[in-house]
Amino acid sequence: MNSKSRRFLLYLMLVVMVVTQVAFTRTEGNNTSDESTVNSTKQIEETEKEIQTTEVLDVKNASAAAAPLDSQEATQVVVINQQTDDETEENFLGVDEEEETSDYQDMIVCYADPYLPVRTEATRDSETIGKLYPGSYADIVERGDEWTKIKSGSVEGYIQNIYVCFDEEAEDLAEQLGGTLSTAITPAEEKKQQEALAKKKAEEAAKKNSTTASVSASSYEVCLLAAIIDWEANAEPYEGKVAVAYVILNRVSAGYGADIQAVLSARGQFGGVTDGYGNWSSRFQERINKYTSGTSNDCLRAAQDALAGVNNPLNATYLNFNTRVGSCSQSQQIGSHIFYNH
Repeated sequence: MNSKSRRFLLYLMLVVMVVTQVAFTRTEGNNTSDESTVNSTKQIEETEKEIQTTEVLDVKNASAAAAPLDSQEATQVVVINQQTDDETEENFLGVDEEEETSDYQDMIVCYADPYLPVRTEATRDSETIGKLYPGSYADIVERGDEWTKIKSGSVEGYIQNIYVCFDEEAEDLAEQLGGTLSTAITPAEEKKQQEALAKKKAEEAAKKNSTTASVSASSYEVCLLAAIIDWEANAEPYEGKVAVAYVILNRVSAGYGADIQAVLSARGQFGGVTDGYGNWSSRFQERINKYTSGTSNDCLRAAQDALAGVNNPLNATYLNFNTRVGSCSQSQQIGSHIFYNH
C-alpha cells in the first residue's frame, strides 16, 4: 500500500472514531462526558502523530532510494548548503570582499620629456631644485588640483599634475616601463653623473684605441715629441695635445719614418719644422732645447702618455690632423683640430 492510500485510511479511521465518540457521549451522563472528551482528544492527537510519523518515514525512504548517503555525508551536504546560503545572502546585501590596495596609491610616475622640473613653490617662476625624468617616481606629500608636493630621493618640492600619472594610471605606466623607475635628481647630482659618464667614455675609448704596449723612445725622442706637440697644439686642450702625439706614433707604425725624428723631419709633413735641407729650423730647435733643458708642462706629459699607450682620445688610428679637412670617410674633431685619414 502506498503512502497516499495509507494516509487516506488513517484519516477515515479518525472520522469514524470522532463520530462514534459523539454518539456515545450523548447517551452517557454529564459525569462521564468530560472524561470521554479527554480520551477522544488524546486519541485524535495520537492519530495525528501517527499520520505525521508515517509521512516523515515515507519522505526518508524516498530520499534513501534516490541517493543512499550515510549520516556523515548528509551532514556535509547540509553544511555546504548553509555556507552557500550565507554567501548568497551577503552578496544580496551588498557585502563585498576587501579590495587590494595598490602600491602606487600615494605615488606618481612621471612621463614628461625630456624632464619635469621640481620647484620650491607651486609656480613656474620658482627655483628648480630637481628633475624628474621619464619613468621617475615620487611619493605624494600633498596633492592639489594643479600642483602636487612630492618627495623623491633627496628632492622635495612641487610638480605640475599634467605631466605625471596618479593611482591606477601610475601603476599601468610603471608596468609598461618594466622596472626602469628612478628617483628625482638634483642639479649637483646630475652634474656629477655627467662628469662620471664622460670620464667612463674617455677611459673606454682610451682602452679601445690605446697602444697595446709602450713605445720605446730615448730621452731625446721624448723631447722631440713634446716639441712637435708644443709646435702644433700648444693652444689646444690636453686631450688635443695627446691626440697629436698619437698621430705621430701612428705614422711611425705606418712606415712614414723609421722613428719619431724621421717622421718629423720628412719633407712637406710639418711646415716650418725643417730648413728644407733636413735640418731643424731655428724656431723648432728652440722648442727642442726647451725640453732638453728640463721644462715640464702639458706638452711633455702628453708625449709621455702617448709613449706609455694611455689616454688616447682618438676613436680610430688617424694619420693626419688639420684645422680643416675635405671629404673623407671618417674624421674626429678635438679642440680646433680635425683628425682624419685620406
